[in-house]
Amino acid sequence: MMKKVAVILAAHGEAETDSFPENFSMIRHTFAHAGEVMNIPFPLQLAASVFGGLKNLVEFRSSGYRSPQKHITRMQAERLGDELRRQSPGDDTLYEVSAAYHAAPPFVEDLLDETSGYDMQLLVTMSPVDSDLTAGRLQHLADRRSIAENNARPPVVISGFWDDPMLYRVYLNHLFSHASGEEGPALLLTFHGTLVKDRKGNEPGFRTGYPEILRMGSASGKQSEMTRAALTNM
Repeated sequence: MMKKVAVILAAHGEAETDSFPENFSMIRHTFAHAGEVMNIPFPLQLAASVFGGLKNLVEFRSSGYRSPQKHITRMQAERLGDELRRQSPGDDTLYEVSAAYHAAPPFVEDLLDETSGYDMQLLVTMSPVDSDLTAGRLQHLADRRSIAENNARPPVVISGFWDDPMLYRVYLNHLFSHASGEEGPALLLTFHGTLVKDRKGNEPGFRTGYPEILRMGSASGKQSEMTRAALTNM
């Protein structure tokens, strides 16, 4: 009997147009998720969402900017689906790979509902660093699903990419493939930071991913030096 496995690539999700409703909704969902683990008053969430939606509308319309993030995630889902089918010809397992998002449609929760009858659900975080706002949120969703369905098998969350040397290599290969080859200093912005301490010097009461960011940065830096040395000796 054919088994069906839903593989859901879960990214943050961004607005793809300059539409105010779309940008407002994306920002509103972002603040709502953050409000699950930190104290953000609802009026502040709403005001920031309105301001951010208007700001994006004006800036995106004037510049013609469109976020490529959702398109990239969809392409990743398509390629992963192709690879799974290539590696499992004649297998009795059917993999259905989809892209879903925390802050934009199709939402992760909706994909979980649509695939609830599958034999297995795999939730793959597209953020390399785990925190209660990324992979941690996926785990909370999985746990809640298990409880709501009388301890049925919950979705399996695949995370921990911050500790994967193969991912570092993918990043570094991409970076060096775009390098000019000229010597000298360079500034590289790779990933936004996270909360470390509040104004009173207290650490947040939830998992921020800060230790993982430090470890990932350190490990990537060491591999970068090794790659640079190898290229220099060629």
